[in-house]
Amino acid sequence: KSKAKGGPKRALSAYMFFSQDWRERIKAENPDAGFGEVGKLLGAKWKELDEEEKK
Repeated sequence: KSKAKGGPKRALSAYMFFSQDWRERIKAENPDAGFGEVGKLLGAKWKELDEEEKK
């Protein structure tokens, strides 16, 4: 199955919006954290949110 070139992109999920917003904050709080560690911290922060905050 091939994608059409120049076609519309998929909409961002709520987690992706959260990730874009929080990534710099997490990196500032943990300057020595690598990409994977930042991802784990973002995931943990996301799990702490209730369903209403995730929307």
